[in-house]
Amino acid sequence: MRVNTLRLRTDYLDFWVDVSVVHHAGNWLVVAMLGGDPEIGVGRSMEEAVMGALRTLAAGAAGHLLNSTVATDAWDSRERRALIQSPEAG
Repeated sequence: MRVNTLRLRTDYLDFWVDVSVVHHAGNWLVVAMLGGDPEIGVGRSMEEAVMGALRTLAAGAAGHLLNSTVATDAWDSRERRALIQSPEAG
């Protein structure tokens, strides 16, 4: 199974969040490292899983991270399409 790692950051916040993303059998699993502790989110879309993993943050902070350039590029990238279509992705 292939795991992609992203660093979500935005100019609106003075911190970033590293997330690991896995797509398997039509579902997404995201593990976000927040303050050294893992937070897990699952969902039918990558965005839903990320928001689940960021649920301990204030809604505004989570939204800024999800809408950051880094996140937007990742959601639209060839890597995402390759991850979804990857034989290892199930």
